[in-house]
Amino acid sequence: MSLRNDSYGTVENVRALTRHLLDGAGIFDASTRPTLDDVEGMIDRWSATLNVALLNRGIAVPVTNVIAKQMCAQWVIRKAAAEVELTQRGTGWNDDEGSRIRALRPDDMGDDLALRIAEALRQQGELTPGRAHAGLTFFTGDPTPIFTRGQFDI
Repeated sequence: MSLRNDSYGTVENVRALTRHLLDGAGIFDASTRPTLDDVEGMIDRWSATLNVALLNRGIAVPVTNVIAKQMCAQWVIRKAAAEVELTQRGTGWNDDEGSRIRALRPDDMGDDLALRIAEALRQQGELTPGRAHAGLTFFTGDPTPIFTRGQFDI
């Protein structure tokens, strides 16, 4: 398995944050926990999660702007590194300090980062602000409107 073309970050980036879990191994491979395929899958899944959030903000994926791409990579690397940590024996699954239960809660699905990237790209002129309904015909022959004006604005 290898990383998808629309993924951000690399296995080496994740390894830099989780090297202490490799028990002397230099790289992730078939004999490590997690395996190389597992780590690549984690990167791909978190990248897909972020790409959906970016698409919902009108940003073409994969992101090509250098600064925005680095932000995406940093977010994905940290999320994948947290999942690598979850593959190791934990201190517990309760609300005590040091518990890993918080890591399993999907509280950050990339929406905040996607919003910040969209705003940065707009400021650089790479993403044009506008109304999502521009150029659409609203009259369907029925005088009763189904939608309100501006309902789909970004």
